[in-house]
Amino acid sequence: EQLMQTGMPNRTLLYYTGNSGPMPCGRLTRVGDMHNMESLLHYGTLPRLVDSALSPAGPEMCLLESWRDRITDQRLVGEQHLGLTPELLKRFWVSNGQKGLDDRKLFEVPRDSPEFEQVIAIFKSQPREPPM
Repeated sequence: EQLMQTGMPNRTLLYYTGNSGPMPCGRLTRVGDMHNMESLLHYGTLPRLVDSALSPAGPEMCLLESWRDRITDQRLVGEQHLGLTPELLKRFWVSNGQKGLDDRKLFEVPRDSPEFEQVIAIFKSQPREPPM
């Protein structure tokens, strides 16, 4: 925290890679950096962090935008079809007036619908790079 306070506003970024949550068997699906910052060597992370530090948009926004390069076209198409904001997602709601105020909150999505197909495409898409 003291190191972060030495930077200018909107020009600092704390990069941290932690462990995933444990699975029922106790194993982790992702192991964090263990204070050696090994993740900087994978997925172009170090150059992306340098670009982020120099970006006029600020480090956080630049790093967030760089994540899109890690996602497959199949997933991007699915996300675009569904919508990237709550307002766009509401067009799929089947509650009364699409307001979500009904007592019932969960509705079955028909398996033969374009909405269902896009959700499946998103969840089944693999990252561009193989896992470490």
